[in-house]
Amino acid sequence: MRELVSSSFPKEVSRLALIMAGGEGKRFWPLSRKSRPKQYLPLAGSSKSLIQLTAERVAPLVGGMSNVLVVTSRAQADLVKEHLPEARIISEPMAKNTAACLGFAARVIEELVGDIPIVCFPSDHIIHEEDAFRSILEEALQVAEQNEVLVTVGINPTHPETGYGYIQAGNPGPGRSRIVKSFVEKPSLERAEQFVASGEYSWNGGIFAWRPSVLRKAIAEFLPGHAEAFDAVAKSANPLETVAQLYLKLDGVSIDRGVLERAKNVVVMPGHGFRWSDVGSWDAWAESLRERLGVENVTHGEVIGIDSDRYAVVGHKKPVVLVGLSNVIVVDTEDAILVCHQDSSQKVREVVEMLEKQDRSDLI
Repeated sequence: MRELVSSSFPKEVSRLALIMAGGEGKRFWPLSRKSRPKQYLPLAGSSKSLIQLTAERVAPLVGGMSNVLVVTSRAQADLVKEHLPEARIISEPMAKNTAACLGFAARVIEELVGDIPIVCFPSDHIIHEEDAFRSILEEALQVAEQNEVLVTVGINPTHPETGYGYIQAGNPGPGRSRIVKSFVEKPSLERAEQFVASGEYSWNGGIFAWRPSVLRKAIAEFLPGHAEAFDAVAKSANPLETVAQLYLKLDGVSIDRGVLERAKNVVVMPGHGFRWSDVGSWDAWAESLRERLGVENVTHGEVIGIDSDRYAVVGHKKPVVLVGLSNVIVVDTEDAILVCHQDSSQKVREVVEMLEKQDRSDLI
């Protein structure tokens, strides 16, 4: 199993941070491309990439960057090394969603380091009030270390958002956690309003804490095919070759749908005191920077706006001029320009899918 990790773990390690970094960032085309997806771009109002900011945010929880582990695709391994040279890397042969990503990594950690608590994050979120965020995660790690539970961190909802999944909290669990009563996929506006008003629901931010053995048992119960594949890799004399063969047979299922929605030992830790954005679209990116910077118009590069408001522009080498436009997003790159209404920014993914069908690899 040692050859599955880019470098050896320190001799003494009591907890790890795991960053999931295999996404393609299709909603951030044309800036995000297969050769440099969204998480490797400086989209948080600083010169650092999203994955660099994520790693720096969580490293203090686990004793430094050497205890940060990144799970990514083999195609992105060099990008991870470029952005996080001190981090450990596990490379998946191909993307098979988060159940495979997290289950595979947990099994590797259990074999090489032991049954230590892991805190898991997406690589491309923006979070403010980082001290408060780390305080919540510290509680989540302690609950995971001391109990046979799978911990998810709920995000305190600030408005009835229809683009996120929700977690309903039930009876008290260990510490300040609550036993999860239900997971709800993206709701209608009416239901989202009811969720926020009830005080029982939080946004599902895809942030978790658990011990590898607890996750392994849950995967064995609900995704036996995954469990068998990970067992075979652990026993293999050539794990690199074995995992490449077995990944082909795995279903691409999320950890939420495959395990957490079905398990009875899932608890939610309330996430209060920090602001969070999953930066899932150009619109979400613009709103996050508006909140952080206290501006209406988000601009990068030379931008001139006449009778225009609430625009977000990423320029390239030439001025971008807007006349009589509101609520638009403009992204100018060397070989493509995106112009869209902010309410349609989720559909940018469809542009990439259309380009894929047209075999326009030069643009993706």
